[in-house]
Amino acid sequence: MQRQVIFILGGPGAGKSTEGRLLARAYGALHISAGDCLRAEAAKPGSELAGTINDDIRNGRIVDGRVTTVLLHRKMLEHPDKRLVFIDGYPRSVDNYETFIDLVGSVDLGLIVLDCADDVLRDRIQQRILSGSTRADDNPESFVKRMAVFKHETRALFQRFETQGRLHRVQSTNDVDETHRRVQSVVDGLLKAAEPAFASPGARARAL
Repeated sequence: MQRQVIFILGGPGAGKSTEGRLLARAYGALHISAGDCLRAEAAKPGSELAGTINDDIRNGRIVDGRVTTVLLHRKMLEHPDKRLVFIDGYPRSVDNYETFIDLVGSVDLGLIVLDCADDVLRDRIQQRILSGSTRADDNPESFVKRMAVFKHETRALFQRFETQGRLHRVQSTNDVDETHRRVQSVVDGLLKAAEPAFASPGARARAL
């Protein structure tokens, strides 16, 4: 079965995972958080990847794209009945994206970017810390590094999707419900536009 994948990106605290969960519920789809996959692997006893992953996350660096892609693909294979997949927090660079396409081979419908002011993101992370977050990357120093990496690494990726007309920006400064309504409107448009591509093998080949 050919998968339909929609990527969700945004700075730390933009609401990527929250939105992914809401979308999965609304569309009966699969939601995968790249960050959750990495943290779960890092917590596995005896994992050869744990040390590298934990070090990268703690220092706000991007984990090797092939490692992340393998973990995402593994999660997709656990849910063979889910045709539509929302992936949040990945890809973070053009190299990440190309690695995903090469290894997974799914059809990506587009990239949704949750835009939010830096000061709002900083406040949200601070609230997570005060609420008892145990995430290794939820600290002021890591936030600064993660924001810098996010802005630098994603620039070329965003340009690529924008040139193709597949980049969709949504303001996530508003409350969760308002943001979700806006994102769902984008997703509805993406799915409607994709219908001809999945009507038949011939149509799908032409669309690709």
